[in-house]
Amino acid sequence: MPAKHSSAGQMLAERIAASRFEDIDPKARDYARVLILDLLGNGLAGSALDLSVDLLETARGWGGGDIPVWGEGALLSAPDAVLVNAHRAHCLEFDAFNEAAVVHPVTVVLPCALAMVTRLRAQGREVSGRDLVHAVVVGVDTASAVGIAATETLRFFRPATAGAFGGVAAIAALAGWPAERTLNAMGLALGFASGTMQAHEEGSSAMALIVGMNGRAAMTAADLSLVDFHPPRAVFEGRFGFYNVIEAGGDIDAFRGAIPDIGTGRNVLGTAIKPYPSGRATHGATYALEQLARRRPLTAETVEHLLVEVPPLIASLVGRPVVADMAVNYARLSLPYLAARFLLDGGIDTDSFAPERMLDPRTLEQSRKVEIRVKDTGDPNAFNPHEVTVRYRDGASDSLRVDHVLGAPDCPLPPERVREKFRRNAAEARHPLAPAQIAALEAMVDGLETLGSAEALVGAMVGDISGPKGHG
Repeated sequence: MPAKHSSAGQMLAERIAASRFEDIDPKARDYARVLILDLLGNGLAGSALDLSVDLLETARGWGGGDIPVWGEGALLSAPDAVLVNAHRAHCLEFDAFNEAAVVHPVTVVLPCALAMVTRLRAQGREVSGRDLVHAVVVGVDTASAVGIAATETLRFFRPATAGAFGGVAAIAALAGWPAERTLNAMGLALGFASGTMQAHEEGSSAMALIVGMNGRAAMTAADLSLVDFHPPRAVFEGRFGFYNVIEAGGDIDAFRGAIPDIGTGRNVLGTAIKPYPSGRATHGATYALEQLARRRPLTAETVEHLLVEVPPLIASLVGRPVVADMAVNYARLSLPYLAARFLLDGGIDTDSFAPERMLDPRTLEQSRKVEIRVKDTGDPNAFNPHEVTVRYRDGASDSLRVDHVLGAPDCPLPPERVREKFRRNAAEARHPLAPAQIAALEAMVDGLETLGSAEALVGAMVGDISGPKGHG
């Protein structure tokens, strides 16, 4: 038991060092495998994005290495590979999300963990699938706990900055580091974590790059943690620590209180798998439209007006209007765009952001039917509730309130829908996986706790590299 004067970082490092696979709630073990499968699929689909290809070519110019890029034959240094892989996992806005934390907790953690798997094997240590599950649970729990303790709205991009600490935690758990080295890495990660909310404010595609850079920060901090830099100790509560600079405030007592649960999977079970490839803040209204459409068709022809009532954070994140020259990432973060495409297409999927839909003049017309109204809940980080009221052209109306968004723990995505999402994503990779390869990768993740070498996952993610495809 650490002394009362120990910093929160010291407590966290000691908990990570003491954590064991046996500590994990069996339900969280099962769900961790689902989260791993989901993120691997997102990374494969993201590999086809033109920006992902450009990032890979840029990273190749920095030099090679021995860590595989997901879905490719390319090898990069560990920090560069994590940068590229985390970017691929996030660039379609399809990666799992912890609403209580406002964090994408798996997106930095898994690329860091798999890079460490390859590195440890090169050092003569084979990492099992069971070890990987443990590391991912520790990392996801850590990143989520960091976010949950924040008390103010975002000013840095928390989904990425909190992920840096989760990445360090996963690396430390895999490597079996003593607490002192983990604390060193956390202190360095504080200095490297970066990315303000300006990219989100403008709907910039640099958001996914920020996620990748925080993965790179975690891996770099891990590499430098043996060098005697005397990193900061008051990582979270210090005058210029995480909750006083990167965040505008945090409940350090709540964070300390959450540390004993890290490695049990409590926050793993609180993580939502996304049903739609858009900002999570758009999902409540999209899910409401999906349910309302089961009652009566919602189309451009039948609907006159949509009123969407949301908490302040949702309005600030995704209340942006549709504009003629918007970038795809802007559209993914525009609730009026999502609603307009729903009315035009009857649903939202990866094709909703195809160039021909982005340029469709009907989108702007339909988006004018959407009114967003703020309903304050008293919690600056609240993601719920959402209430959608539809007024039809014939004068009828209907409304629906969503307290738990599809994919959340209280409203889980049906297992077959999760697998359909993975299979489609794997087939949409730059080097698409054949159906037999997709099935083999899926079975490998299902049996992860009996897998002798976790590195086999990365090898199973490369399709036919003779005929790459790409899209914008």
